[in-house]
Amino acid sequence: LSYEAGLRGWGGFTDTHIRADPHFSLLLAKNIHFYNEGAKLPPLFHVKPDAVELFNQDPSHFFDLDDVEDLLEYDEGDGGYEGAVMPDAPRDDEPF
Repeated sequence: LSYEAGLRGWGGFTDTHIRADPHFSLLLAKNIHFYNEGAKLPPLFHVKPDAVELFNQDPSHFFDLDDVEDLLEYDEGDGGYEGAVMPDAPRDDEPF
């Protein structure tokens, strides 16, 4: 993030730290980037039409919901959010 922020001027960063660091400067010399502005990711879920209608009727209702699973639709095989941020917790009989 620091490297890309410096290259792109995000958040007020400049490339000063990139040029001063021997590892970052090697990446810069080879014009290496880690962020692709053209990348498109498919959504993890779709909002069901009924949910949109409920939201349009009373948006404040959504802040009181305990579980929104009934209002979302996941594509088969996408795994939802499982493992997206961190792997599932190991079982008691599995080492870390």
